[in-house]
Amino acid sequence: MRLFKLAILSLLTSAAQAEKLQLASEGFAANTLFPVLYACDGKSIAPPLNWINVPKNTVSLSLIVKDLTSSKPIYQWVIYDIPASISSIDESSGALPAQILQGKNSWNKTGYYGLCPPLGKLHVYEFSLYALDKKLNLPVGVDAQTLLQAMEGSVVQKATLTASYSRWPWAQ
Repeated sequence: MRLFKLAILSLLTSAAQAEKLQLASEGFAANTLFPVLYACDGKSIAPPLNWINVPKNTVSLSLIVKDLTSSKPIYQWVIYDIPASISSIDESSGALPAQILQGKNSWNKTGYYGLCPPLGKLHVYEFSLYALDKKLNLPVGVDAQTLLQAMEGSVVQKATLTASYSRWPWAQ
C-alpha cells in the first residue's frame, strides 16, 4: 500500500511539474552561450521567445531580461501587458504587437538592448516571464523597478531562461 501511495504521489508531482509555465527560445538553449546575433556585437535584435503551460487564471504576462552578474541591476528588456492569449514573441528589431507594452531598459531607452557585458567578462542573463492575474494598465515606458512593484501580489507563476554572454577582445 505504501508503494502505491508513493507511485500516486510521484505521478501527481510529475503532472504538476508538466503544468508549470515554461519559457524557451528557438534562438538559444537554456544555460548556454547567448548568440552574437542578439547581442551588442551583432545586430542587437530581440531573440524569439515562446512559452507554454500558461496558468488558466492568467490575465497578462510580463517579461524582464536582467544581467545577473552586474553589481547593480541592469535590465536589457522590460515588456508588460502581454495578453494571456499570446504564446510567443518573434525575433525582432523592436516591433511588437500593439497590445504589448515596452518599458525602459537601463539605458533609459524603450525596447530591447542587446546583451553587452564589459570586454573580457562573462555575464549571466536571465529572461524572466511572469504570469499575472491582472492587467497592469501601466503607461508605456515604465522602468523595471516600477513594473516589479506593480506586479507584487499578482504573480501566479514565473518561468526563467538563462544564458551567458561574453565579449572577447580578440573577437572585436
